[in-house]
Amino acid sequence: MTSRIRTVLWLAILSALTLTGCADASGPPSAPPSITATATLDRANAAITLPLDAYGMTADEVATVQAAQQIVFARCITGSDALEDVTRDAARQELDHRAEANHWLLGYWDADYMAQHGAAPAISQVTLGGNLEVDKVKGRECVYSDNFEALHVIDRSTVSNDGAAQKLVQYSSEAWDKTVADPRFQELQAERDACLTDAGYTLDQNSKLSGVELRDDWSAEERLKAQLAEAQCADSLDFTQRAANIEATYEQQAIDAHEAELVTLRQKAAERVDRATVILIEAGII
Repeated sequence: MTSRIRTVLWLAILSALTLTGCADASGPPSAPPSITATATLDRANAAITLPLDAYGMTADEVATVQAAQQIVFARCITGSDALEDVTRDAARQELDHRAEANHWLLGYWDADYMAQHGAAPAISQVTLGGNLEVDKVKGRECVYSDNFEALHVIDRSTVSNDGAAQKLVQYSSEAWDKTVADPRFQELQAERDACLTDAGYTLDQNSKLSGVELRDDWSAEERLKAQLAEAQCADSLDFTQRAANIEATYEQQAIDAHEAELVTLRQKAAERVDRATVILIEAGII
């Protein structure tokens, strides 16, 4: 809730109290909802799938759309339908790259995965426009063109000016905030953190997720060792599944409240993927 909305609501409450003669607005906080939803954990990829993911794009669909963005952007920059090799290469690299799953949404876990792959996400080396010469003014114009905006990614982690995509980010963020404020999550957090302190680690006081504090003067090996310690503590307590189920419950509440809107959003996501697929086929990329 923004401060502006919060202020309006507070003024409305004050007005109501004045009219009713100082009614007592205080009361016990509402009890958290029963945990009725289940998150899916994929330990082979350290991936957490939550209910709202069904309304956004999959990793494959995001790759398809981002590959098509390369084509549309290049054509806008050059003013020609003809494609240079650098653009074709960039589009193919986008297709090959899969955005990292949101592995550490609730803290480090899946120690087996982390031991093999580390904790840092794989970053795509592909930039929009590939190696084309792009004037900043023209580049901005092309990013805000109708053709490009018709290919905006819709998923829980992509922030854009697209109102459709922003709704999914908003509902996901609100569910996460409710999760970390939930007393059941905080109890789980305390269990995991006790495991960490027993292992000799200091807790991160600047994070809502708490967990292990990673010191700036540590080597990469020391950091990974600490991250693995947190993952091992989480795994031993089934922390991530239990915590993710709380978040899944809050996400399901959002779905129940906005289902028609979310179904329309998923249809829009599918249309963008279809549009991107046509562009890539016509360009000879797939």
